[in-house]
Amino acid sequence: MFNRFFLEWKIQYPLFRWVVNLILAIIVFIAAMIGGSLGIKGIALEFSLIWPAAGISLAAVLLFGFRVLPGVFLGNFCYNFLQLYAPAPLILDDIIVAGFVSLGSTFQAFLGGYIIRRYTLDEYFNSLKDVLIFLIPAGLLTCVIASTIGNFAVFLYGGLFEKDILYTWVTFWLGDLTGVYIFTPLLVIWALEKPSKTQKKYVIEAILILIFFIIISYATFVLNYRFTHLYLPLCIWAAFRFSMHGATLMVFLTSVLTILLTSLGFGPFVPTPSVINPLLFLVSFLGVIVSTSLILAAVIKEREQSSIILEKSNYELQEEVHNKLEEIRDIYHEMFLKEKHASIGIKTFEITKHILFYLNKIRDLAKESFQPINTLEEGLKHEIKVLSSKLAPSFQKELKKIDRIMNLILQSEEHANRIAKMIQEHIAQSSKEKLGIKIVNLHTILNKRLKEALETMQQLDETFILSVEKKYDRNVTSITALPWELAYAFDQFINHALQSMRYKREQLGESYQPKLEINTRATSNGCNIVIKDNGKGVTEKELETLFTPFQEKELVTGERGFGLSLAYDIIVDIHHGEVQVDSKEGFYFHLTVKLPTHPYTT
Repeated sequence: MFNRFFLEWKIQYPLFRWVVNLILAIIVFIAAMIGGSLGIKGIALEFSLIWPAAGISLAAVLLFGFRVLPGVFLGNFCYNFLQLYAPAPLILDDIIVAGFVSLGSTFQAFLGGYIIRRYTLDEYFNSLKDVLIFLIPAGLLTCVIASTIGNFAVFLYGGLFEKDILYTWVTFWLGDLTGVYIFTPLLVIWALEKPSKTQKKYVIEAILILIFFIIISYATFVLNYRFTHLYLPLCIWAAFRFSMHGATLMVFLTSVLTILLTSLGFGPFVPTPSVINPLLFLVSFLGVIVSTSLILAAVIKEREQSSIILEKSNYELQEEVHNKLEEIRDIYHEMFLKEKHASIGIKTFEITKHILFYLNKIRDLAKESFQPINTLEEGLKHEIKVLSSKLAPSFQKELKKIDRIMNLILQSEEHANRIAKMIQEHIAQSSKEKLGIKIVNLHTILNKRLKEALETMQQLDETFILSVEKKYDRNVTSITALPWELAYAFDQFINHALQSMRYKREQLGESYQPKLEINTRATSNGCNIVIKDNGKGVTEKELETLFTPFQEKELVTGERGFGLSLAYDIIVDIHHGEVQVDSKEGFYFHLTVKLPTHPYTT
């Protein structure tokens, strides 16, 4: 297969250009002779309803460019001059008329080629738009040029009667049009494109099409059955399965066979007394075959190209999705590490608080112990003065022990104060610098925590189904917070509600319908978040230790932990908020979180 850009580049060389033009002139001349033999003999020229030279000329322009126009002109001129010279050898007049007629054919090939090359794709006939441009502007309209100029020149020459002008013009126009429709697509497609590998798989279908073609042709032109309409399904079949290659080849075979057998006196297109000019019906038949086949083949080719583009886009999209998934995995891994570090930081923070709690207890105990021991020491000193000298040494030993104990207590208190101060500084520093204070969207955190909690609960118990109602206040704006800590706190609150409802459902069975409600409401200096559930609830005694470390009891497993305690500290100590609970055992549990918009302004 050729590349038209290579052919256009090659034809720039003079020797190649003149060889191509000479060969083209010979081909055009022979094609014109063949077309003239199938036409109507006029006074000066023969006018044919099938003019292959027009289609070959246009195909040459599309393949080689406008440098082959001299060959188009030369081939047409030789034929026209020969036809004019034979009946009346008037050399000068013959040359002028032949030149005008040939100039019209050349200009027609030029304009048709310009329109197609200008407004279609590089490969030609690759889309419905390309085919329509070929059929209408470059074919139907452009073919008017040669017929108009040719008829006018022949009429002035005296080779055409006035009464025959219209009929001859129509015949000239239809001949060029049919030649362009039949030969141009065939030559261009088979010269520029190689049949695809998929088309080679359908050899059996190609053989079947050929067999049916022979049967229909025999029945139509030999047995004189009116089966010409059956050519159309064969052309459609060829176009559907073999695209432009099948369509152009089937059109060519149908046209050649029809014209050849008609010229031999076979078939429905042979002139009869009842039909004035059946050749016009032949042209109409071929026009329908050509236009239907080319349009269908173009649509199918567009579909194939769209499928290829779609597959390529799908592949690129899969690659992009794969790359994005890799990025997401990396981001998720990074987030996991951050969350792990944050979780470790939160637990360290809580443990540090507990250490501080017990250090304070030790310090208070040391203070409480110091006074009684000091009093005991003073009393012993007084008793030593009163007791006899025999007992004084033993009391002196006891006093030394008491002094040692008091020194240890004082040192313990001093160390406890020092450690407590260091821990307080660590708590204040870690609460603000662990992950950094950020502006967060409260509703986004709630939605994400709720979704993950529901997914986790569904994995634990697939039969657990609850209704969730969210009433978010649009006036609740973003707040300043530590996002990971805040998310952890709401995760604990929501999970506590889900566990409570799950426990109640296990107790009551399917008659119980779990319901969770999350509300937000804007306040003057922040917002309130209310999490309501109709679960087990808590007793007044349980409520007193609900936020005490290792006092809350997990409803399902029975284990004790510090999740709610840690969540409470995050809201109250870190974000300077409030946590309020309203509950009735066996009926509901309502938890209200009050958060300031800017907890770190002071």
